[in-house]
Amino acid sequence: MTTTRRKRPARILRVGQIPMFAGTTDDRRHDTAPPVPAQRHSRTSRAAARSMRLHAGQVQRRILRALAEAGPRGLTDREIQDLVGLSGDTERPARIRLVEAGLVIDSGSTRPTASSRRAAVWAAALHRQEAAA
Repeated sequence: MTTTRRKRPARILRVGQIPMFAGTTDDRRHDTAPPVPAQRHSRTSRAAARSMRLHAGQVQRRILRALAEAGPRGLTDREIQDLVGLSGDTERPARIRLVEAGLVIDSGSTRPTASSRRAAVWAAALHRQEAAA
C-alpha cells in the first residue's frame, strides 16, 4: 500500500504574526526585511521571494522616507510611485505593510487623480497629529 503525502497549503499569517523588521538600530534603519510570501509548489515563486527579501525592506524604507519628507501634507499612492520610481504593483503592497506596522497612516484627506477620482493621502505616522489638523 502506497501512501501519498498531501501538500500543505501555504500558511497565511495575520498582521500581528509578521514582524515588520527583525532588528532596528537607534537611527531607525532597518537591517532585515520582512518575510516575502511564496507559493511552495512553484520553484520560480520561491526564487522570486528569495530575491525580494532584501529588496522589500529597501522599498519600504524608500517609501517611508518619502512620506516623512512630505510632512503632514502626505502623498497619494501615485505621488509615492512617481517620487520613489516604483510601479504600483511594487509600491502598494509595501505601503500596505507599512500601514499594518503602524508606520504609515491614512491622513483622512484625499486628492484628485489624473482621472478626476479621489485618492487617499498617506502620511508617516510621526505626522499623525499634524495630518489630522
